[in-house]
Amino acid sequence: MSKAFLNSILLFILMQCSVHLYSQETTPLLSLSYKNIKLSDLIDTIRVKSGLKIAYDVNVIPIDSVLDINVKDEACINILRQILPEPDIEIIIKQNQAVIRAKTIAKKALKIHGEVVDYRSRPMPLVNISVKDKPTGTVTNNSGEFVLLLSDDNLNDTICFSCIGYRTKCMPVLQADSSLIVKLTEISIPLPEVMIKFKNVNEIINQFRINRARNYPEEKMLATAFFREAVKEDGNYVNVAEAVIEIIKFPYNQPYKLEYVKFVKGRKYRDVENMKDVKFRIEGGPFYFSRIDIARYMDIFPHDDAPPLYKYKLEGLDYEYDRMVFLVAFEPVDDNGELLYKGVMRIDTETYALISADFELSKKALKESRKYFIKKESGKIKAKPVFARYSINYRPYKDIWLLNKIKGEMKVKVNDRNKNTKHTFEAVSELLMSDYTGADNIKFKPSEQFKASYILTDQIKEYDPDFWSKFNVIKPDEDIENVFKSSHKKDK
Repeated sequence: MSKAFLNSILLFILMQCSVHLYSQETTPLLSLSYKNIKLSDLIDTIRVKSGLKIAYDVNVIPIDSVLDINVKDEACINILRQILPEPDIEIIIKQNQAVIRAKTIAKKALKIHGEVVDYRSRPMPLVNISVKDKPTGTVTNNSGEFVLLLSDDNLNDTICFSCIGYRTKCMPVLQADSSLIVKLTEISIPLPEVMIKFKNVNEIINQFRINRARNYPEEKMLATAFFREAVKEDGNYVNVAEAVIEIIKFPYNQPYKLEYVKFVKGRKYRDVENMKDVKFRIEGGPFYFSRIDIARYMDIFPHDDAPPLYKYKLEGLDYEYDRMVFLVAFEPVDDNGELLYKGVMRIDTETYALISADFELSKKALKESRKYFIKKESGKIKAKPVFARYSINYRPYKDIWLLNKIKGEMKVKVNDRNKNTKHTFEAVSELLMSDYTGADNIKFKPSEQFKASYILTDQIKEYDPDFWSKFNVIKPDEDIENVFKSSHKKDK
């Protein structure tokens, strides 16, 4: 996990490149002539010859079917429509991206939106919102606002709002689009002295390890997720990118099987010209963040076959999801500059499940992290990481816990001796898992997978104002365009 965190940042001088932009009616013309070719092979051929990035669900189209094709100078979109004539399939092309999907997959019937506030009517950020006993959810933004998109199947369900230190509030799903103001009340935490006094922190850690298999998924799952990364230079936004991705997550008792990520669609707003002397870009964001799962990979927990890297301390109790949790602080046994962290975990007092954690690079590790953060710099440009911190939480689903949200923040100071200038870059990356389904028969082809070397903004070709209309995401604090307009206005 440690290098996965640190490898997610790339700082270098931006190189220019050209891109091809296609619309629904201007896709490239191709000539194809094949007999008895598998549909999957034909789609791959179209992808290679046209340059289109084609994504599809193997459960939607008959990829193993065999067909003949003979076309000359035909637009790609027409070829795809010809080989996929089923009425329940739609083909969407945005610039150089083509998505083939079932028409009903992303259809949403209900929009529940509003604001979550505390007892003083102050907005509450990062409140977890979930459909009870369903793998669907979202969180509030920094202004306490939220949007939750549901289907007809959720009409008899219950929505729950939960936050650390507050009583969970649940309400039935209304029969129509709804705007809500939800008020959460604080919980007075009873402190059973005998538990705090005599509960050995190492026993808590050991119980987490013993109970881990039954507290987390034992099956392969497909998660639909929302990923956002934002970069500020000297306080002004210079890069914001957002994407819907799919993640294949393997059982928690199989940590040797790593997650796979597929890019579905994205949008961005980037002002490269506004970056002054150096170009700060984030490498492999969705790829690395999909693997930041400390309950699965056990990075901050002891292993039987190795000396302990961390020491633990019980710091009291708190409430999360209306459940009492142990507050377990951890820090390196030897802060020797290795990539180690310090922070606090919240472990359920009944099931010993890890529910959430907040942590950051230790002081000495931060000093040594530069060689991992900075992938390219000139002799005259020096960068110094100021902090790197992360938070992760899980949400309840029936009798287990599902990965819910990961947030990473870092700050880097850059000194350009050549131009005698100094700049501060701040990067924030967020991953929200919105929906889970079974994934026994789902595979991503290598050509579909988001790679560690990919830069998200390079995978996105345009800004789409209607982008999020069919997906559960974190409601933006402010529309991307308005963020940049206000940032530029301040510059002027």
